[in-house]
Amino acid sequence: MINNAFIISSLGRLFTMDINVGDKLIMKNAHPCGSKTFYVLRTGMDLKIKCEGCGHEIMSPRFKIEKRIKQIINSEK
Repeated sequence: MINNAFIISSLGRLFTMDINVGDKLIMKNAHPCGSKTFYVLRTGMDLKIKCEGCGHEIMSPRFKIEKRIKQIINSEK
């Protein structure tokens, strides 16, 4: 039986979300400034995101940020 939420690769690892530079992330919990939206500045093993409210930049491991994402709004390029 396959769970629709996660697909496990042959190596037993979960595939990561499709997050690109310029995407807008809406998080489950708000930043201390009150904003829940962030912009993606850098991708890779770590993600660098910028708060839309106060401009604070955060660099954190990808899996920590992916756990906190509620919605991804793809950038129009």
